[in-house]
Amino acid sequence: MNREQNVARRYARALFDLAREQGTADRIGEELRSAVQALAEPGLAGFFRHPSIDADEKLAVLDRALAGKVSDPVLHALKLMIRRGRAGALEALVEQYGRLADEHAGRATAVVVTPLPLSDEQAKAIAAHYGKLTGKEIRVVNEVDERLLGGMQVIIGDRMYDSSLSARLERMKRQFA
Repeated sequence: MNREQNVARRYARALFDLAREQGTADRIGEELRSAVQALAEPGLAGFFRHPSIDADEKLAVLDRALAGKVSDPVLHALKLMIRRGRAGALEALVEQYGRLADEHAGRATAVVVTPLPLSDEQAKAIAAHYGKLTGKEIRVVNEVDERLLGGMQVIIGDRMYDSSLSARLERMKRQFA
């Protein structure tokens, strides 16, 4: 894990713990995602990451851009990161917060790699199958890799379920070797 992710994980944990105590974990996550997306606009991103611009000036712009649009915990977390020169870790903050919120709510994302795009029915069937397997509510993200001859690879967290044709052929090759 790189330095930005380590920093983001600490900030995300603190923000998530506060949001969970207040019962607003999902709302805070949405606000955080929207705010960081707005701050990632080309002009703003460079401004907040520029080392020669004073932190007070950055905080004033942040206030003007987000005051009244996000809750105090989100604004405070973003201000804290900007004040401490951690603007480069904002996107990692959103990612880490999302992981914590998903874990707490019993949700997981399954990255499903297939040679062709999945239909909605296929995605629902995959979500249901892996939901039973993991005991979590599964959100399917389909990635197309035309190099796969058939089958699919499903990645949930740090676990991979590989039912691709190439994996099956490799298993057969080892079995008969």
